[in-house]
Amino acid sequence: MNRKSVFAILCTILMLVAVGLGVSIIYSDYLYNPTGGLGSIQVQSGREPGTPSMHDASGSALLQKLGQWAQEEQATVFFKDVTTAGCGFYGYSDWMKKHMGIETPNHQGVYIADDPAIQEAYVSGDVFLPGRAGLEIQGMYDSWDLPPILEGVDFLYPLSIGVNTEGMYFTDAKDMRKLVSLFEDNGYSVWVSRETETMALWQLPGRLISDGFLSRAVLCAMLGLTFCFVYTITMLYKDNGRKLWIHYVFGLSKKRMMLAILLWMAGTILTAALLFYVLLSNGLTYMSRGDLQRILVSTLCVYTVLTLLGNGFGVLHLSRQFRLRGE
Repeated sequence: MNRKSVFAILCTILMLVAVGLGVSIIYSDYLYNPTGGLGSIQVQSGREPGTPSMHDASGSALLQKLGQWAQEEQATVFFKDVTTAGCGFYGYSDWMKKHMGIETPNHQGVYIADDPAIQEAYVSGDVFLPGRAGLEIQGMYDSWDLPPILEGVDFLYPLSIGVNTEGMYFTDAKDMRKLVSLFEDNGYSVWVSRETETMALWQLPGRLISDGFLSRAVLCAMLGLTFCFVYTITMLYKDNGRKLWIHYVFGLSKKRMMLAILLWMAGTILTAALLFYVLLSNGLTYMSRGDLQRILVSTLCVYTVLTLLGNGFGVLHLSRQFRLRGE
């Protein structure tokens, strides 16, 4: 293999890596959702500075109303504050099943993360915080694909036993106006409100075209890299067609030739994927492991399609050369 071919192969690998970076940019800008598809509100009491906090029976009553609202709306609610390492919950939808592996949440006990260190720190037998809370453990949840808002949460406790009401609330309810009204009608201020926003994959191309100059530039760059990759692969077959014909005349079978092409394709994909993985794992550290895995798998699929496309055109060109030479 001459120097020109080696340089072309290196260029194809770098082009695949660039395509992977484009995929990660599109995912992080349009498909990544740090809340896991949950809307969020920040709640603070309307009390004057220096007055006692609402950490009393009125707070517990409000949380009971919140549980009734979640049950009526068939929604999941999470609550986080700065005072505990855990997170309160009401689970009346399938969100916890999809993201945490909890089939049917039981609101009579706690769930702990599947981390041996957490179990050693908080658990004795089947009791959570023995001697203090003494709550029954209902099970463990999968911490692999948690959205960033729940990363580092050691345990989930039912909100029905909570008293603190000031903090962040997350929910998958489609209409959050009732939730906002629930707090405002009880003397609280809702500081931040963020509606749930999800995008289907089939909506992505239209969004890239219509969203703005930057998104259109990324899309055009991806299409340009795709064309350059396919063109470079085709030129490789064109430049090496005569050598392959000579090897074929002197005993190289078509089966062995195709096996060599398949091995070269696999090597190109794996090398590009390895380089991209190094960049990905060091560049998008704010994402969950599940998000990084989805980007990597999506990129591998794109690499495979592009490599099959480029080599498909190359093999067609090679077979045409073979026919012209007398095959």
